[in-house]
Amino acid sequence: MKKLALIAVCLCSIVAYSQEIQYNKFSIEASYGLNHPLTPTDNSGFDVGTFSEFKHFDLGGRYMINQMYGAKVSYAYDRFQHKSISELAVTYHRISAEVVFNMAKVFNMTFNEAQTFQIQTHAGFGITFAQPKSIDNYERIGNFIIGVTPHVKITDRLAITTDLSYIVSFKQHYDYGGILIDPDYKGTSGSFVNFTVGLQVSLGEHECHADWL
Repeated sequence: MKKLALIAVCLCSIVAYSQEIQYNKFSIEASYGLNHPLTPTDNSGFDVGTFSEFKHFDLGGRYMINQMYGAKVSYAYDRFQHKSISELAVTYHRISAEVVFNMAKVFNMTFNEAQTFQIQTHAGFGITFAQPKSIDNYERIGNFIIGVTPHVKITDRLAITTDLSYIVSFKQHYDYGGILIDPDYKGTSGSFVNFTVGLQVSLGEHECHADWL
């Protein structure tokens, strides 16, 4: 009897807590921007800045477990191509899963009283399917991603985002021009950054998203 009473109390507590949650947890995000290679730097005989262009696009979905942290999955497209030589190119398709932290809540900060600006950080892992123009198949590359994302609230359901992300490739065999790095097919680590501007749309039946409470 005592066990049944305890279970009933727990269930009532869960229901009561659920009823207190009055914010949306889901959002979808899309952004466009710049990709800039960092390393490796000297495999095609060109400066990596030659392959830096506004050829990045990403689309993702985010779920906030609470107002402090959540998780997101995303797809990202990057095209690296020499500005003058069209044959030197590689296309990246990346799928990633990351944890997200609302820094205002983590550090108990208030950027402004109107709650129209906040900063998130994110970090996680992904896999890139790279297609150098010099070959017909894909190379699979593991990644680590870390970044910071300021948000500016436009309406209760719409926000403008900017993002700066640093992506590390654990092992890649082709450089940003699609040229094989080592004739013995020894891989090397690499890295690049994305800088983007985008939109976030909140989904759900409530007026506000977890980001803005």
